[in-house]
Amino acid sequence: MSLIGSPTTGARPPKLSNKPTIKRGSQFREDKYYFPDGNTVILVDGHLFRVHQSLFERDSGFFQTLFSLPHGVNPQEGDFDPIEGKSDENPIVCQDTLNDFRALCWVLYSRPPDIIAQQNPNTVDIPKLISVLAMSHKYDFPVFRSWSLDALQSLSVSSPTDFVRKCDGGKWDNVGRVLKLAQQCNRSTLVGCIQQGWLSHISDSSRESVTAFVQALGVAELSNDLRDFHGQAYYAYLKATSIFDVRSVGTIAALDMNSVPSSYVHQDLRSLSESRKMRLYMGFWSLSQFRIRLAQAPIFPDRPSCPNHARFCIPGWQDRWNTVIREAEQKGRCLNDPGKLLEEVHGSINGGGAVRSPGNRSQVVSCHGFIVEQFNSMKQNFDSRIADHFLIPTEDVGTHLFTQLAQRN
Repeated sequence: MSLIGSPTTGARPPKLSNKPTIKRGSQFREDKYYFPDGNTVILVDGHLFRVHQSLFERDSGFFQTLFSLPHGVNPQEGDFDPIEGKSDENPIVCQDTLNDFRALCWVLYSRPPDIIAQQNPNTVDIPKLISVLAMSHKYDFPVFRSWSLDALQSLSVSSPTDFVRKCDGGKWDNVGRVLKLAQQCNRSTLVGCIQQGWLSHISDSSRESVTAFVQALGVAELSNDLRDFHGQAYYAYLKATSIFDVRSVGTIAALDMNSVPSSYVHQDLRSLSESRKMRLYMGFWSLSQFRIRLAQAPIFPDRPSCPNHARFCIPGWQDRWNTVIREAEQKGRCLNDPGKLLEEVHGSINGGGAVRSPGNRSQVVSCHGFIVEQFNSMKQNFDSRIADHFLIPTEDVGTHLFTQLAQRN
């Protein structure tokens, strides 16, 4: 009997299969989960598990349905078909990986100390928890699904970067897997932490960061729900190359992967597909164009209720904007990245500093609160639309965003 899909994913219900063809001696008894008093034999990747049916059907609607299916006459041969799962010669066949099925057995047979260990950052086995989540989601174990999600989320919140590192020892397969599972289970906090940790690895400018970047693209390209993450991965990589910090950067040619110095673009990225390269080019060009427009302070809507808006408030806002750029240049810091510029201004006007009248530095302009509100809305708009710079190559996104600066999301 093959276990195909699960009710939670909308797949077909389980059905009887022909007897599995097993060569004598090709299967191995799983030492830890082959119980002499077990009453159900399951074959997974050449390994036989002799387990207790009651544990599998106790919390799983899927296994409850499976074990209630009738057995008897084989419709193809017309003779009696022995009940599958009652012997090593006629096991139930599960199409799962060995590690995944071992993880499912582990959680079904675990003791309190085993469970507690998975809630301690020093003893947790994150790959095992991810396997538990995958199997409990596939086979409809709601209790174990909720428990594994809660445990993973708690670990990810405490340290997103460390959580991602522990997911799969740098192989990234499990990172993408848990991200997709968290999405399917509507765990937005866990999704956010995984993405944050993943982007952090892309941003660290190491060889591993290149692998993290390429793997992120591979996962994001398969899901429309990961569009924002898709764009953020490109942006994180561009920032990691320090390409925005090069004062001579001003054209798309600066990102030519076939000629740019290796300090900017890692050699491994020369094998990127043409479509991925084009997204990098487009994103860099679009962000650069947007930064050019930010050379001057953006103009916010008029405010008729303020009698000094044009005389003091707007000049004060422009002076604060120019001061941020000037002070950064004086300290040798380059603000070619529009996101970095917006961060600098955000810290300047939200960190206790007030927009003051150019003619009287001791006087806070009456529109300070209004300016902060408009700027914060502008920054949120930029942050939420990073993907547009990379994933809509036919649109001048920089121009579009600039015309929307004063609009709230």
